[in-house]
Amino acid sequence: MAEIDQSAQSAQSARQQMHDAIAEAVTKNGGVESSFSNGVSKHVMQNSISFSQLRTVLAATKGNDEKAFLGTLKDKLVFSVNFNFETAEPLKVGMVGNNAGKKRGRDVNEEVVQAAVERVKRGVSQEDMDNTALENARNALYSLLTSLRGARGEVAIESWALSFKKTEPSNAKQQRPQLILSSRLTPAVAIHLKTLFRLMGPNCRQDGMLTIDSGMVSNGLNLPLSEHALTSEEYGQRSLTMFATVMGNNGLSA
Repeated sequence: MAEIDQSAQSAQSARQQMHDAIAEAVTKNGGVESSFSNGVSKHVMQNSISFSQLRTVLAATKGNDEKAFLGTLKDKLVFSVNFNFETAEPLKVGMVGNNAGKKRGRDVNEEVVQAAVERVKRGVSQEDMDNTALENARNALYSLLTSLRGARGEVAIESWALSFKKTEPSNAKQQRPQLILSSRLTPAVAIHLKTLFRLMGPNCRQDGMLTIDSGMVSNGLNLPLSEHALTSEEYGQRSLTMFATVMGNNGLSA
């Protein structure tokens, strides 16, 4: 019995040390408050957090990145590491058209993603179009829609959009409009952060942010919520909105 107690104390001590290391990284990358209880390292973040900050925080989890989640708790943006979480089998990353040549049924997700790409193409001139960026966005969107789920398997994406952001006249270096992938996540659903970045792919996860600040969302960008999600927001449960700049040729934003 004494050996069991000693083993449990050792495990708890190791988790506390890991929490302290994560809290230190969080404090330097948008963290507001940290706590450790019942095997969960919880960190309240500022209302908006960049992909770069999240990658730094995720790296601080060391071998526990499979247990790291991002979500909302009422009106707070929360990053957490649940040391008790049982890691599920890795999700497969979907690719548009990866089953070419095989007989299959209608793929609604593939259809809506392709329709979004076609709308973007119609809205820009040929010289502003970066087909590589559009292909990168198409694959990322399809992967997110087919594979991103909450910690308990919930639907994670409520709505999404693909659009061009016009270049500011003062930005002489930016030759083309930026292609932006936006999505609104389901309130109260924690997403596996490592899986989110993996599904987005290397060309959509370099430059972006997640926010619960409604003031950050453009008035022209309407990302609706389901009736259930709207009810959750009425009771104070905020939803996360994600914005990602899609990279195109030579790793540059479109």
